[in-house]
Amino acid sequence: MFGLPGLASARDLGRLIDCGLEVLVKRIEAIIHQLREAVMSGPAITDTVRRRSVARRAGAPADAAPSVHGLPDALRAYLDKVAHVPYRITDEQFEALRGSDVSDDELFELTVAAALSAGLARYERGMAALRGGR
Repeated sequence: MFGLPGLASARDLGRLIDCGLEVLVKRIEAIIHQLREAVMSGPAITDTVRRRSVARRAGAPADAAPSVHGLPDALRAYLDKVAHVPYRITDEQFEALRGSDVSDDELFELTVAAALSAGLARYERGMAALRGGR
């Protein structure tokens, strides 16, 4: 039907596409795993436990986010915005953090952990919806 060997129907084409997409999704998920491990467990100024705690909070729905012990209120509020409403972060809020007890490296590492976790949580919810809620 489509002029391609082994493709007798649209159903065959659909199966081929599904197979190709499945392979692509597996490759993407392997890359995501490597990225997540690098950000959460790789060498950094901020300890792994703190990065993972921030990531857990950022990946959770805003109304169910677990607390992160020892995080200054201003930093917690900033990281919550990174995770849920990044367009609301102001220059003043960011500059206030730079002038606090948080180093630029720590601020960068925690920002990346929160942004990555929030983004991956959205990706995972989207993929679950595409798979029919599985």
